[in-house]
Amino acid sequence: MVRALWNARRRSWIPARFALALAVLLIAASILLYPGGTADDASTRGYSFAHNFLSDLGSTVTFSGERNAVGAVLMGAAVIIGVFVLAGSFVGTVRLLSPSPRARMVARLAAVAGALVCAGFLGAALTPIDRAWRLHRLSSLIAFHAFPAATALLAIATRRDGRFRTRATTGWVTLTLVLAGFIAVAYLGAEHVNRTRADDTGDHSEDHGGDGPRRPVGREP
Repeated sequence: MVRALWNARRRSWIPARFALALAVLLIAASILLYPGGTADDASTRGYSFAHNFLSDLGSTVTFSGERNAVGAVLMGAAVIIGVFVLAGSFVGTVRLLSPSPRARMVARLAAVAGALVCAGFLGAALTPIDRAWRLHRLSSLIAFHAFPAATALLAIATRRDGRFRTRATTGWVTLTLVLAGFIAVAYLGAEHVNRTRADDTGDHSEDHGGDGPRRPVGREP
């Protein structure tokens, strides 16, 4: 029965795969259209994977002062598509785990965390950093911190559901570790950038970690 349910789920995920492919193409187009500029150097040209945040792609005006309306719309559309796919994946997985009495409660907690993830990413997509950077940063922090919590809960629920093999739990645990590592790297990178800027300018004011760069100078909040 589990195999039949799993095969049905796999068929239902075919449209999601096309949606994700479209989202990736939209992000690629947004990267190509990005005029340039980083939080540290407004003179750079184009998007830098080493020095720009993904959030920079959603800016209507970049750090260089150039307009990025089309790229921002494409990035926002990509994130919104991804949110709907992610929400569908959470719903499908929770429904698959809910019939098990031992996994049901943990799966429902994962659904709550998943709702926070989707709400956070949606909020980030609708609040460009050059227009509402504090709200964008808050939304991003909610999404990225709730994400590993959701996958960890799904790992526990899967482990408690005797219908699934150990490798299913291992997959969720691996994804949780990857997400936690991504958050750690983001914080370390942000701290390094902030320390470098403070050393170069003598500015030791409040730093901001994670995916929330400081508000660009000369741009409206």
